[in-house]
Amino acid sequence: MAIESQGTLVFWSTTTSMSTAQTVSEVISVGGPNISAGKIDVTHLASTAKENIIGLRDSGDVTLDMIYNSTDAGQLALRNDLATRSKRRLAIKLVDATTTLWHVEGFCTNWSVSGSVDNTLKLSATIGLTGPITWTTN
Repeated sequence: MAIESQGTLVFWSTTTSMSTAQTVSEVISVGGPNISAGKIDVTHLASTAKENIIGLRDSGDVTLDMIYNSTDAGQLALRNDLATRSKRRLAIKLVDATTTLWHVEGFCTNWSVSGSVDNTLKLSATIGLTGPITWTTN
């Protein structure tokens, strides 16, 4: 079954409480998380082929593309947190039958505005995730 992306909400907060979390407005698209794990080479001289074990999981990054809004508290918090190197909690609320919520800590590692002829100003922000992602449903 397909899950519609329209209605997905993004929060950037200093708290784990969704009731006080700051919404990031005018999000056009969300990319990620791009979760991966490294492999650790454990090949030895008696091995007959390469041997590996899995390394620690890396939650990766999340990229947010937005219509730039110079007064949006969420967009401003991303910019300010990049400048102050502040860690916050990212939460993404999906619109599905169980209301899935992803939340994880992270740092804003990129905040970039762009524009073009006959278009709106766009903002792209990258959140470098740290630690495990928690997946919950309501």
